[in-house]
Amino acid sequence: MFKKIVIPVFLTSLLTIFMSIPAYASPPRIIYSLYVQLNGAPIESDSTPPYINTATNTAYVPLRVISEGMGQSVSWDKNKQQVTIQSNDGTVMTMTIGSTTAYVNGEAKILPSAPEMPFMRVMVPIRFVSEVLGATVNASAKDGATYVDISFKP
Repeated sequence: MFKKIVIPVFLTSLLTIFMSIPAYASPPRIIYSLYVQLNGAPIESDSTPPYINTATNTAYVPLRVISEGMGQSVSWDKNKQQVTIQSNDGTVMTMTIGSTTAYVNGEAKILPSAPEMPFMRVMVPIRFVSEVLGATVNASAKDGATYVDISFKP
């Protein structure tokens, strides 16, 4: 008798819960329709494409691709999960995976979003890193994609 009542009630409850969750409840976390150019030339990543994290509406690019593309040197401290960019003009920027605090020449700066490492590659907020290194960043949307143009004069 107990099984005849409890099982149908349990199944009906589960069905009601799942039916009440809208199909659009979870938007994609990452959008890959992001195209990045540095001084008019497309930036190509060897394995990890740039993307937009929809949770924070932040465009990310592989750190080495953008930094080394601008002629800067990059180092990685695996133990601290920390990257350091040394620019040609002497600017030193340090960022830690998961932290929204970056240090530029020792001064704390708040990042719009923390650096991520979703694919065993350090991904950084493209606008923050580019502008700290002295570049101008312009973003536009067209045909369902986002285009980011970075202008940098070494």
